Amino acid sequence: FESAAYGTQRTRQDMLPNGVHSAYSKEDIIRFMRVTTAKTAEFNGLRFYDTQIYLNELVLRCAVMNEQFQNEVERIFKQQAGASFMAGPLKKKERCLIKTESDYFAEAWPQSSCVLDLIRCTIVFDDMTAMIAGIRLFENVVADKGTTCIGEILRIKNGFLEYEHDSPQYADIKFNVSVRNTLTHNECVA
Repeated sequence: FESAAYGTQRTRQDMLPNGVHSAYSKEDIIRFMRVTTAKTAEFNGLRFYDTQIYLNELVLRCAVMNEQFQNEVERIFKQQAGASFMAGPLKKKERCLIKTESDYFAEAWPQSSCVLDLIRCTIVFDDMTAMIAGIRLFENVVADKGTTCIGEILRIKNGFLEYEHDSPQYADIKFNVSVRNTLTHNECVA
């Protein structure tokens, strides 16, 4: 399974129509900093907004959507032979901050929008046949709009593309999907 069918654009939280969007542009914050007295070397308005305001909104939104997402994914795989669902913990804000500053420092502002896996779960398959059937099941359910909160598959990272049979190692397939709150219609990437 290759991810080409799901586009090559960098996936970000702020790319979704109802995703987490900054209330201000980068230019707005730079302009605010020029006209305020908060121009001290210790205060970085862009970093503050990204990591203290934007990231908090993202964490809160994902926390609200987490249970519904977990229930939907569990429901999809409940009847799948050879598949075991495990809900994952919500990624903590501290870990999101580390990821923002170490992995995404060179990305467009707000860099926190590049953190995608706050909501996560794991499906373990008994064998490759069950895994392929499970992937097809998930793709079909999402494509047929068979869930209340999963909108679409945005990206697939296939770790098996780099797998070498001569030196076996851990490999997995990661899906990033859009998740929407059925009450507010807010979205995030999980």
